[in-house]
Amino acid sequence: IDKFSEWQIDKICFKRGIDIDDQTLKQKIEDLKLWLSISNQRNVPHSLLLYTRINDFIHQVFTIDEDEDDVEVLRRVSTPPV
Repeated sequence: IDKFSEWQIDKICFKRGIDIDDQTLKQKIEDLKLWLSISNQRNVPHSLLLYTRINDFIHQVFTIDEDEDDVEVLRRVSTPPV
């Protein structure tokens, strides 16, 4: 992923419903890596991942704090609500 051009990253992110507007290349790559890690660990269909991204984007539900890394986000996502 790190060797792709920004244009290629934009295309890959767009196809997966990952926001590319007003994001740096680094942020896009981090979002893509997170998307890939979630989809690979959970064996989630691509259509469901796209649907959840659209839903989260529309409702601005899912946020990642500046100090969170991929592991913390995955842990938070995999923890059932109380």
